[in-house]
Amino acid sequence: MVEEPEDELTRVALEDPAADEAHGPVDSGPTLWRVVALLTFAVVALGIVFGRR
Repeated sequence: MVEEPEDELTRVALEDPAADEAHGPVDSGPTLWRVVALLTFAVVALGIVFGRR
């Protein structure tokens, strides 16, 4: 049986170890800028809620 070119390309792409590196590292958790942005958002939100008394 002859493999379709798409199937062969898909198989080769899935087996390629360099393909994972092309997308960057796997997200291992919140980065520093995300933590800073979240804290800033929380402080602003609390300021709006409690500042309007």
